[in-house]
Amino acid sequence: MKNRLYTQLAKIVLCISMAAALAACGHSAPSESNAKSVIQQRLADCKYFTIDSFDKTNGTPIDDNDYNVDVKYTVSLKPGSDMSDRLKEDAKLFQQYQLIKADYRARLAALQKEHDGIVAARDGKDPTYSPTAEDARFDQVKNTDPELGKDMSDVKDIAAKIGPVSGSGLFQKAIAQECPNLHVSNGFKLTFFGPNVALEQMADGMSAEFTETIPMVRTDNGWQATR
Repeated sequence: MKNRLYTQLAKIVLCISMAAALAACGHSAPSESNAKSVIQQRLADCKYFTIDSFDKTNGTPIDDNDYNVDVKYTVSLKPGSDMSDRLKEDAKLFQQYQLIKADYRARLAALQKEHDGIVAARDGKDPTYSPTAEDARFDQVKNTDPELGKDMSDVKDIAAKIGPVSGSGLFQKAIAQECPNLHVSNGFKLTFFGPNVALEQMADGMSAEFTETIPMVRTDNGWQATR
């Protein structure tokens, strides 16, 4: 009698365990590695980008087969030595351009002040004064001023050294050519190549943190990104 009772209890426990296991399978959530694989697939083994850290921060079940996964991760951009050298060279040239630009504006402001002084002193006071003649004289001064001329020449030299495509443009072109399977949003690229990103920062390599919610669906091959 006891043996039969123990056997029945064992069967009950086994059934409960199996039911719990099946229930757990039916409501399993995507793992951190499942979510990370989504980001890895986007980067498509592109040699310029690496995932430095990855954390699943939260998750929300939608139904038995759909799940939203909240993640936080850090991606690094590494240009490589040749591209880094080109970016650093462009950074130096751009700094030179800024100095020349400031010098040009300062010289032009000084000439404009001189012109305005002549106009104030003679307009309406000197019967021989001609606004047209003064404007023509001022244009001639600007066109022949040696300081302005040198600044313009130096800017042309810098443009010739940079060429038709900047280092940043070449880098983005290299990524497009060498990583054809890279599938990221424009916001991702703007983080690394936006107008406020310094060339020196890009040349040395940089990291950025991203947070997002990844919609995922259960498939025969496990949890995948919802398409």
